[in-house]
Amino acid sequence: MLSIVIPVYNEEENINSVIEELLENIDTQSPYEIIFVDDSSDDNTFLNIKAINLQNNNIKILRLARRSGSHIATKAGIDASSGDKLLVISGDGQEDPSLIRDMISNIADGFDIVWGVRDVREENLFSRLITKIFYKGLVRFTKNTTNYSVDISNADFYMLSNKVINELKKTSLKNSSLFGLLAWVGFKQTSLPYKRRKRLNGNSKWGLKSKLSLAIDWYISFSPSPLRFVVFSAITIALAAVIYTVYIFLNYNNATGIPGWASTIVLMLFFNSFIILILGLNSEYLWRTFNNTSDKPIYSIEDKIV
Repeated sequence: MLSIVIPVYNEEENINSVIEELLENIDTQSPYEIIFVDDSSDDNTFLNIKAINLQNNNIKILRLARRSGSHIATKAGIDASSGDKLLVISGDGQEDPSLIRDMISNIADGFDIVWGVRDVREENLFSRLITKIFYKGLVRFTKNTTNYSVDISNADFYMLSNKVINELKKTSLKNSSLFGLLAWVGFKQTSLPYKRRKRLNGNSKWGLKSKLSLAIDWYISFSPSPLRFVVFSAITIALAAVIYTVYIFLNYNNATGIPGWASTIVLMLFFNSFIILILGLNSEYLWRTFNNTSDKPIYSIEDKIV
């Protein structure tokens, strides 16, 4: 059975069009389910999907009790799914459902993750460069050992095999992204190109704050590299301090004033700032350790129609 998970937040104007196009591109004679996960929308998104469910009981909905972000909402949909292959796609109409049949064929051919990769990012050069560096770093730092090199810097939606679905259902990480998990777990991956479309209606909720939060989640949750960078920098600074101390003792005696107090103050401010950075980074790791070992649920479901 094919499961389709669609995380939505304030997409009341797009729901009908998204469902209509999906149904045109899947085999409705075979078992399927479409699971909308409403990330605590404050418009009529939930009511609109509820009305559609009355006409088609293959369309299901979960409503989260609080806004948790699209990745957590997607995880809730995956946990509730029953299919042996699963598509994750957004509810704004930008992705192309015509790829679904090809994705299913790739899964049947033995691939475990099939990415829909846009042919070009409609962003300025600086944003595209930063995005590519970020994703390349993610794959490198998470030590993805898959035999198939997929440029996920332009990836948007994806289909998973039963093996990957089962692995994702096992995880209970509270501070992580699904893209990070998929880069980390490996498996046999491939991609299909498509042309990303404009949103049907409304504005994107994916702003700079969301991107920055996701970047922090990825690098801290899946890589020790930030800690190693801090350790390396601390060792370098310590060696520089020792060298500077030896230089002072060799070049100045007690009767001679040591010049450069202004620069010394600047260095002290720099070192203090670095110490604060270390404390902040360690605190972030400690918080995530505590959060992931606590009994708090990853998400809470306020209402559901399944």
